[in-house]
Amino acid sequence: METVLLIISCLILVILLAVRRHNKRRRSTLPLPPGPRRLPIVGNLFSRPAHQPWMTYLDWETALNSNLMSTEIFGQTTIVSNTPKGADKLLWKRSAIYSSRPSQYMLTEVLHWQWDIGFIPYNSWWRRQRKMFHQYWNENEVPAYRPYQKRAAITMLQYLLLEPDKFENIIRHYSASVVFFVTCGYQVKANNDPLVDILYRGSFLAALFPGNFLIDYFPFLRIVPRWFPFSPFTQDVETRVRNAPSSF
Repeated sequence: METVLLIISCLILVILLAVRRHNKRRRSTLPLPPGPRRLPIVGNLFSRPAHQPWMTYLDWETALNSNLMSTEIFGQTTIVSNTPKGADKLLWKRSAIYSSRPSQYMLTEVLHWQWDIGFIPYNSWWRRQRKMFHQYWNENEVPAYRPYQKRAAITMLQYLLLEPDKFENIIRHYSASVVFFVTCGYQVKANNDPLVDILYRGSFLAALFPGNFLIDYFPFLRIVPRWFPFSPFTQDVETRVRNAPSSF
């Protein structure tokens, strides 16, 4: 027991030192947009929205009187724009600065989704993938997929008439069926499709949202065994998401 407590203490000490060093390195003279009150070390870890973040961001906009806000967790700053105009200014007009993607260690290294163009940082590999993507999903090619979209929409409406209480699941099934067919040629099963289940119910969605896993802030946690506190490796992560890419 004493050994475990010693290891925990050492881990906490390492985390604190890493956060302190990280904060010093990222400190800037430029002011950030307003945001909710930050706690020492952890920042907005406990005030970040875990569910329906858009609702929390709307409340913050009213409280802060600003549609551009900032949060910070363990020294990592996130800018939130509540308007399309603000997002356009940052991600399009200043794309050379802001168009890359943040490091999401859980998603790319632990769950092995580093191959997905949506999670690749802006580099030569991303530009190559983007060029290939544009060949098949440009404005001239998209009309070729409309017949399948139409069939899928008709099927969706039929299910909505039969089971209107399952509205959310039916909409999700329709969206997934179109994406899987267009990108992979995969026909989604009418009920309980394993890939749709992985997409919407597994840890994949949790890993998409920044701050859900400490390993995104402290990659050294990858060496922590499953039984240890703060371990990112859970049964849900390993069994429901890790093998997802091979299912294609």
